[in-house]
Amino acid sequence: MKRAFTLIELLVVIAIIAILAAILFPVFAKAKEAAKKTAALSNVKQNATAVLMYNTDYDGNFAMVAYMGNGNGTIPGTGTMVVSIFDAIIPYTKNKDIFLSPGDPKAIHWSDNPQTTSSIIGSLSGGAWTSQADIRYASFGPNFRLFEDTAVLAPFGAQHPVRNESGLPDSVNTTMFYDARYIKAGVTNPDAPSGPYRVPTLPFSRFNFPGTARYSETFVVNFADGHAKAYNKKANISVVAPEAGVQTQVYYFPYDLNGIPEVVAELNP
Repeated sequence: MKRAFTLIELLVVIAIIAILAAILFPVFAKAKEAAKKTAALSNVKQNATAVLMYNTDYDGNFAMVAYMGNGNGTIPGTGTMVVSIFDAIIPYTKNKDIFLSPGDPKAIHWSDNPQTTSSIIGSLSGGAWTSQADIRYASFGPNFRLFEDTAVLAPFGAQHPVRNESGLPDSVNTTMFYDARYIKAGVTNPDAPSGPYRVPTLPFSRFNFPGTARYSETFVVNFADGHAKAYNKKANISVVAPEAGVQTQVYYFPYDLNGIPEVVAELNP
C-alpha cells in the first residue's frame, strides 16, 4: 500500500523551503553585488593604467575632460564632434566596455543625443553630439579639476592649462575616475545636500556628474598613482586644498570627487 504525504507534512516541507529561500536569497544577492563591484574595480583600474600610459606619451600631461574636434572647440559651442577623456585613452584601453559599470552601464549617455532631450545637450549649432571614438555610454565620471576643463564653459571660469603629473603633490589621494551618473540641468541630485551639486544649472560641468554609490552603498574610484579602491558612500578622504584663499576639504562623498589635494578644492585659483 502506497503511503501519500499528509497535508501537514507538505506544509512543513513548504515552510522549510521558504525559510531556506529567505536565508539564501539575500546571500546570493550580496554575492552578485560583490561580483559587480569587483568587475567595476577592474574596469577603473584599467582606466587608470590607460591614463598613465597616455601621460607617458604626452610628457606627463593629463588629457582634457572634453573639447569639440570641430567648430570653435569649446563646449557648449559650435561643432558636433566631441573629443573627451574617454576618446583620449581609448587607444590604450582598446575596449569601450571598461568605461562601463555592471551596476549601471548606461548611467551617462555620452553621445548620439537629440539637442533638446539629451542627457548631454548637442552643440549650439543644432546638431547632436557624436564621439570621436563612437563612445555612446559611460558609467564613470572624470575629475574635472585633474582632466582640466580647458574647453568647457563651466562655472568659475575656463581656459585653464592642462594638468601635469609633476604638479600633483599627493597623487595617491588625487581622484581620476569614479562611479557616477549624469544629472540634467535643473534636476535635483538627492545625494547632494545643497549648492550646484544639488541642482546643476549648466548642461555640462563637473556638477552634472556626481559620484554615485552602486554596490551595497559603496562606489569605486581610481587615483592618479594608478590604484583603485571601493569606498562606502559615508566615508571620505581627509585631504585639503585652497578655495578662495581658505584651506577646504577637497572631496565630499559620494557626490563630489573633483579637486586636487594641496592644489585646488573646487574653484580654480
